[in-house]
Amino acid sequence: MATLQDTNINGTLSINGTAAGFGKDFKYAEFTASDTFTPTAAAISAGGIHQVFLVGGGERGADSSTGGCGGEVIETFTTLTSTTGITVTIGAGGTSNGADGGDSTFAGSAAGGIDIVAAGGAGGQEPSQGSDGVGGRYVTSTPSATVSVTTNPLTQVITGGYSYAYAYQSAYAYSYQSAYAYASAGGSGYKGYGAGGSGGVAGITTPKANSGAGSKTGNNAADGYCLVTWFEE
Repeated sequence: MATLQDTNINGTLSINGTAAGFGKDFKYAEFTASDTFTPTAAAISAGGIHQVFLVGGGERGADSSTGGCGGEVIETFTTLTSTTGITVTIGAGGTSNGADGGDSTFAGSAAGGIDIVAAGGAGGQEPSQGSDGVGGRYVTSTPSATVSVTTNPLTQVITGGYSYAYAYQSAYAYSYQSAYAYASAGGSGYKGYGAGGSGGVAGITTPKANSGAGSKTGNNAADGYCLVTWFEE
């Protein structure tokens, strides 16, 4: 559930003699489960700017060498223009081996802002930069052996009553097998959120609640998280 917090700094905190907070109240609401965020009239009057920190659910590790990806972590701003309720969805962490994490969403367009989606961890592999955390192993390639054999048959020549026989046989074979694999520690995530699960090397084994972190095989991954902050007059 969301918990609305009100921290009134109202000029009582100063930096080098200058009041911080600009005479406004700082507030935040955090979500550890899906719920509704309702902007306040005071926030809209103060300009409606809200900061949203959103984390997708983590992926559960697939096997002993493949850790689960952490959920995507997004930190951005949106300007809200009304007090219409906004649906906040918290993505669930994977609860079976190899299960992806769920997406977390902040449907800000309902109140004049933007919709924000933090993808759940998926794939057990290296993601795009700035996206999901990384699992424990993400590259394994083993091409099949290649074999080629050529054999020229026996050749016989008969000339002037004499028989000359000769055989020419050339056989060659070659094989090429290239196997490469490397292990990577799970990604460290961002601000402690969205870290990758362990896949036999360093990484999260049992994640903290609502961290969006992946996990190693056999352990559930973490659910996502949402934090909304804003100022009021």
